[in-house]
Amino acid sequence: LETDAWTYNGGIPGPLIRVRKGDRLIVHFSNHLPDPTTVHWHGLRIPIQMDGVPVLSQPWVEPGGTFTYDFVVPDAGLFWYHPHVMSAKQVGYGLYGALLVEDPDEQVGVADETVIVLSDIGFDDRGKLDDPDSGGSTGMAFGREGEYVLVNGKLRPRLTVRSGAPQRWRVANTAKSRYFQVDLDGNRFTRIGGDGGLIEHPVTLDTLVLAQGERADVIITPKGKPGTELEV
Repeated sequence: LETDAWTYNGGIPGPLIRVRKGDRLIVHFSNHLPDPTTVHWHGLRIPIQMDGVPVLSQPWVEPGGTFTYDFVVPDAGLFWYHPHVMSAKQVGYGLYGALLVEDPDEQVGVADETVIVLSDIGFDDRGKLDDPDSGGSTGMAFGREGEYVLVNGKLRPRLTVRSGAPQRWRVANTAKSRYFQVDLDGNRFTRIGGDGGLIEHPVTLDTLVLAQGERADVIITPKGKPGTELEV
């Protein structure tokens, strides 16, 4: 089954943008969609003119229009980007991606790491993306849960890890209305950070709960014999 989606650079999620704290980020944005849109840099402390919220910051970018986002990233952590025009519709159609700001002076000391973008997507009986109007005014404002859960844009992907070797997972919930409760077959999570970067003291969790737009920085140490499969 094939269907049309709205994407950044042709992929769901959009490309992972990886920069360092203090870097200047320049994004040349072109709108090839049928609707106006913007890019909002969720969680970043940047000049309001670059924040992508129509009326409050920048005008929306009309179909066929362009805009250059140009700012310095002041804080380390995992952030994400998405539209702030009809957000439930446009995020639900596939417009979201992760932005990782690294701190070269960080002392976490875990070599194996990955960025995980959690989302969902829904289709109607014809295989087309769910019409946001189908949820009424509430669905239009806040979005509906899609029946398919995606991890980095894929359905039930696999990740190869080394038994006993710590892994650093930077996880973002980019779904428009779904909460996630993440369980790793009984393996515990050590949460070292979240929306505001690293936290003062690590917290050990049996499961990881993420609301919409929330991020988490966690360390897990998968246990098992070689060839073992753990279900998340």
